[in-house]
Amino acid sequence: MADEKKKGPGLFGYVRGFGRMWGAFGKRSYRTFPWRTIGGALFTAAYIVSPFDLIPDFLAPVLGFVDDGAVFGFLMSWIKKDVDKFIDWESAAGK
Repeated sequence: MADEKKKGPGLFGYVRGFGRMWGAFGKRSYRTFPWRTIGGALFTAAYIVSPFDLIPDFLAPVLGFVDDGAVFGFLMSWIKKDVDKFIDWESAAGK
C-alpha cells in the first residue's frame, strides 16, 4: 500500500481501490463515503444523456462531445481524490 501511494496506484489500482471502498462502506467499516461523488455521478450521467447540454451534441458534434468529456473528467478527478483518501485510510487502519 505504501508503494501505491508514492507513485500512485495506476488505473487498475484505482479501479480496485474504488471496489474496496464500496465494499468497506457496505460493511460499515469506512464511514466517510463520498456522497459528493455519488451526486456528481448522477449529475454526470444525466448531463451526458440529456439533449440539453452547454454545447448540444446535435449542433456541434465535436464540441458537444468535448463538453461531455470535460464533465466526465471532473467526475473522474473527484473519484480519484476519494480513492486516494480511502487508500490513506486503509494504510492507517493497517488493512
